[in-house]
Amino acid sequence: MTIVAFIAQKDPADVIDRLIKHCQLWDDYPTRAPPKPATPEEIELEIEYVDFDEFLMGF
Repeated sequence: MTIVAFIAQKDPADVIDRLIKHCQLWDDYPTRAPPKPATPEEIELEIEYVDFDEFLMGF
């Protein structure tokens, strides 16, 4: 890889944004709504009780 140029400006982010948009590498995807929260019926919880000594044996 070769360094072609350095960006020496106060706000290099602006230059990088313009460069990426010019090369058509910038994807402006429309924002989407957040996913709907899961209902209690969709959440499955398994609780397994383990003896404390048996738990410590696992370490």
